Amino acid sequence: MPTYPPINGISTVAVALRLPSNPKEDQFIQNVGTVTVFLGQSAVTTATGIPFPPNSKIYVYNNSVGLYAIAAAGATGSVSVGYGAFS
Repeated sequence: MPTYPPINGISTVAVALRLPSNPKEDQFIQNVGTVTVFLGQSAVTTATGIPFPPNSKIYVYNNSVGLYAIAAAGATGSVSVGYGAFS
């Protein structure tokens, strides 16, 4: 399994894990921190985002939309994001 440098300091302000782009890309996303982060669009909140607990991994295939992460108040998360074709 490949590893990628983490995006650290995810807190109460949404952090871009991936900006919208063309062409579409595959992504491998892993929560490498110790707190749950929440994934969603640019206006993501802890109430509207998809919970992504520590050590969780997800593959996003053929993605062209932005993806953002946020953490609960008082928490700081870390997420690793890889791009390319994964099999």
